[in-house]
Amino acid sequence: MKLPRLRTLLLAPILLFALFSVGAAITPALTKEPADPAKALPARHETIAKFGASGTAGDGILKAALAAPGIRKIHVVTRRATPRIEEGVASGKVQMTLHEAHLGQRMLYGFFAPVGAAVKATQIGQAMIEVTARGEEFGNGDILGTRKIIRYSDAYGRRPR
Repeated sequence: MKLPRLRTLLLAPILLFALFSVGAAITPALTKEPADPAKALPARHETIAKFGASGTAGDGILKAALAAPGIRKIHVVTRRATPRIEEGVASGKVQMTLHEAHLGQRMLYGFFAPVGAAVKATQIGQAMIEVTARGEEFGNGDILGTRKIIRYSDAYGRRPR
């Protein structure tokens, strides 16, 4: 009796990972994408807020926001100070608020990156700046999935300077 239970315990995560991989591969084919986001010029926002700027994704967003000349003020709510946050505070562009942390982001990234369900932090930052500038295109609570993050990150790279 113990052998079938052990086999089930060992095979269940592999099966779930395989199902997720197949779903991640099929979903883009079934998703209808809107027109190229790079065609419309984005609006200008001078002040943004970023929660979790000390994490992998948050640091990429902060890096992109600090490099964006149109963004004058960044309100950061984070669990710890990082060299990039401290650099932004010293420049006067960043206002930091600390909060308690939660764990698990690195483990999740390591699990989802091999199947294309995770993106680089800098891509998320670029996509969020692009999406923030195009607020009228997104409703409150809209979810930006991996494919859209990549599209908007690419649009951010192609934007007129």
